[in-house]
Amino acid sequence: MEQKVLIIGIDGATWDIINPLLKKGMLPHIDSLIKEGTSAHLESFEPYISPSIWTSIASGKSPSKHGVKDFFTATSQTVQCKRIWDILEEKGMRIGLWEVMPTWPPRKINGFLIPDLLSRTEETFPPSLQFIKEMAFGEKMERKRKLTQYFSYLTNSCKLGLSFASFLGIVYYLLYEKFRKMSNLEKFFRKRSIKLEMDSEFFSHLYKKYKPDFAFFYTNFVDAVSHSFWKYFEPEKFKDVSIIGIRKFKNYIQLAYIEADKSLKKIIQNIDNDTLVIVLSDHGFKAVETYLWKGYTIKTEVLLNRLELWDYVSPANIGSSAFLRVREDDVELRKKVISRLKEVKLLETGKEAFVVSEDKLGYIVVRVNRTKIEPEHCHILFPTKGECKYGELIEELGGRVSGTHDKYGILIMKGKHIKKGKTLLKASVFDIVPTILYLLGFPIAQDMDGKVITEAINLSFLNNNPIQYIPSYETPMQESEPEKAEITEEIKKRLRALGYI
Repeated sequence: MEQKVLIIGIDGATWDIINPLLKKGMLPHIDSLIKEGTSAHLESFEPYISPSIWTSIASGKSPSKHGVKDFFTATSQTVQCKRIWDILEEKGMRIGLWEVMPTWPPRKINGFLIPDLLSRTEETFPPSLQFIKEMAFGEKMERKRKLTQYFSYLTNSCKLGLSFASFLGIVYYLLYEKFRKMSNLEKFFRKRSIKLEMDSEFFSHLYKKYKPDFAFFYTNFVDAVSHSFWKYFEPEKFKDVSIIGIRKFKNYIQLAYIEADKSLKKIIQNIDNDTLVIVLSDHGFKAVETYLWKGYTIKTEVLLNRLELWDYVSPANIGSSAFLRVREDDVELRKKVISRLKEVKLLETGKEAFVVSEDKLGYIVVRVNRTKIEPEHCHILFPTKGECKYGELIEELGGRVSGTHDKYGILIMKGKHIKKGKTLLKASVFDIVPTILYLLGFPIAQDMDGKVITEAINLSFLNNNPIQYIPSYETPMQESEPEKAEITEEIKKRLRALGYI
């Protein structure tokens, strides 16, 4: 294999944060990749649902073709097309995947596979790496573990490349948490920072051990921090942000990018000059749209349970809108969902509580119908489930979640056929797979929705290697009904923490 590929996915990264940090010299490894390669704004698509977008990045296809449309049913069994690693593995290449969405349940692979953050179980491939998911699951579920289990985790972690500095950092955090009072926000940041540090060291070790021809590392650290800390980063766009909070947390988003840059160094330090390196994000980030007026978001889990629709609808809160997808392709059920939503009223005025519409991708879009009555004096009336206080169903934006997804993510490409120091206006999330296939000498599938990013590629290579096409990489055998995954309380808990329900 002449050229290898390494993708580093930084969920939620935006140039709006990166560029000022680059000017201050605080992201040296990202800066080096930019100077040695080509960078661009990476255009995403609404609704900005991460599993759906990452599957488009990995397949070059739209959700209508790949089948991943929400958080709750996003599994490897939901994916209805081949992703780039499937195509390359069939050509004899070794693969390494770290928490890429969606890769649970894992399959036997020519390499290693640590499934994504929405995993329902602790399986990995090979099974000897399962302790990685066991540690993560234990932390999220707040499980009590025996001292011998901690010792086993430590032993396995050291064998997998955990550095002495990282070990000391973990010990320091555990002691600090035990003997000093920490806010939930500080715990939130520190735990995820430690996880990123460990993940990058584990991945680096596995990369050296398995020597994959194609590898994909994913982290949601920047995304998670941006959701929770944005109001401290841009307090002028929010009401009632505490001065103490601003002083303490104003720089935490920038710190997340600095931590990501340090992890980048660990991941790329062992690659050779023939490796095509791609750093990208599935979308950007911005403040939720409160600005000079109060913005509101819907507690979709509460709403759907009240309307007895939870078993039929998958929700995703993005900013002030709730995007609902009817799980079964049933026209009558869709009409029923819309009808029930419109029957929810404001008790004091009799007006509909929500503005309900449908978008071109088939989502039911729900927004709060603004009222002149102060929310604390409002009540919501349900057609069959009585009434509730406004705040039980609708909350002000900028409280639990203050940052939301934006249209443009980042793209950086570096490799021997990539132009140096080139900046493009934009590329699309659908363009990544066609570009990789072309640079590896393989044809592009005509049923993919993206194109080769020729503006980033050296002219000499383009002239000597015309783009070839085939109808598809799919086979009729793959056109099967995807299996349904159980929607567990653990999955709901993780999505609640990020404000998606």
